[in-house]
Amino acid sequence: MNAARKTAWFTVLIILSQLLIACGGDDGLPRGQVRGPNDQTGYSFVAPQQSTYPVDPVFEDFYEYLGGEARLGPAISAAGGSASQKQQFVQAALLVYDSLAPESERFGLAPLGRQFNSGQGRTGGTLEILDGTQGNFRVSPEFLSLYEAIGGARFTGPTLGEARYNPDKARWEQYFENLGFYRLDQDEQVRLMAYGASACDFRCRYRPPADSLPNRTGVMPEPFAGRVKVLGQSFTGSLLVGPRMAADGQQEVIFENLVLVIDRSSLVGVAARPLPEVVGIQSQPPVPRDPDPLMVFYPLKGNLGHNVPQYFETYLEQHGGLAVSGLPTSEVTVVQPGFYRQCFTNLCLDFDLTAAEGNQLFPTPLGAVYRDIAVEPQVSFEQTQSLEGIDLQIWEGRTFVSSEEIQQVHVAVFEDGLPLKNREPVISLALPDGSQLRYHFPPTGEDGLSSLSLPAIAASSGTLIAYQVCLNGLAGEKACVSDNFMIWNHP
Repeated sequence: MNAARKTAWFTVLIILSQLLIACGGDDGLPRGQVRGPNDQTGYSFVAPQQSTYPVDPVFEDFYEYLGGEARLGPAISAAGGSASQKQQFVQAALLVYDSLAPESERFGLAPLGRQFNSGQGRTGGTLEILDGTQGNFRVSPEFLSLYEAIGGARFTGPTLGEARYNPDKARWEQYFENLGFYRLDQDEQVRLMAYGASACDFRCRYRPPADSLPNRTGVMPEPFAGRVKVLGQSFTGSLLVGPRMAADGQQEVIFENLVLVIDRSSLVGVAARPLPEVVGIQSQPPVPRDPDPLMVFYPLKGNLGHNVPQYFETYLEQHGGLAVSGLPTSEVTVVQPGFYRQCFTNLCLDFDLTAAEGNQLFPTPLGAVYRDIAVEPQVSFEQTQSLEGIDLQIWEGRTFVSSEEIQQVHVAVFEDGLPLKNREPVISLALPDGSQLRYHFPPTGEDGLSSLSLPAIAASSGTLIAYQVCLNGLAGEKACVSDNFMIWNHP
């Protein structure tokens, strides 16, 4: 088939199609392990000592239509799957093919972007709303040309956040479900992030340019994502930790200014932790009503309570009201000349007279203090004595499973490079409803390996299931490794 006919054929498919497929690889191997050519246990994306591969014939036309190697980068795995369904990693994406789907829907890209950080950060420039299917997020004009050349939402998938500046990588970036866009400060060229190489990880023997790697922080799951969207990032502050399981068994997300936890009794599904009390800020005794008409009085004990400036009250109403802040626990106090603070059950507000108008009132960053108190640092295998030389590795059987499928999690325990026998790691999973599951792995064998089959998890498509595998040390400390996998229900 000549190039003109190929392009015409794909153009017809594009016009008729909508992406309805998402697939993941299942190699069942520790990262970096190579399966030999005579191994009949199943297909692996890992092949001996190769870094790039020919594009499988089934994907050739599709690959070229999307821009080929110049845009997507090289193929970094062999094609895997079955006769009817195939997947192949390229640097920027995971190509998927389903022969059982309608003809116009057989080719697509897997939603790898959901396991990376959608990036809540400052936006810049004028952003253009392309269409209603993109939700409330918009496509940056500087990415618009490449977005349209690829085929728009048909192949990029929906946006996972607006464009933002990433100071760590000195680039502007925007995450979509299937592809990621970025532009470095030092040039004007827009490129695609290395979604495929980052997702394939050590299973693919390929190192993409460091500038192209997406952030590996997972996209925030519901109901947290919806709540943060309502409150606004300027109010919550940047994401610091999470989602994670707290010591009290609740699933929480820690932001600079606020900590949100799953609350099934709440209409919005989440509630705020009482940060001032947790970090040691004492409540003040209630006082009489202030006659100033610019003060709002909240009675707490008879005729006594606390007075909140109307300006503070209006600000809180714009960000969830008392349902988020809780009742006042202090009066406005002077922290230093020109700088004032008032605390509520779940947060504190600061007022800086020297700041520019519109930026004078803001939440106190108590979330960072809470993180330092509540989040135990991960055990360092290099520094701990009783776990010195221990290497704990985890990986899933598949990156994506449906809500009706069993997921397998594998663990490898080594000490100074040698496998450890009869170790029983523990896995904890955070479920979407805020509950958690906890299981013990079977004892590791002579090879230091063990596997556990998890029951099917009822969750909506696109839900990230966070989990943590821990190994207990002799002195009572834990060595833990965290990861996640996605629930993806095929249409």
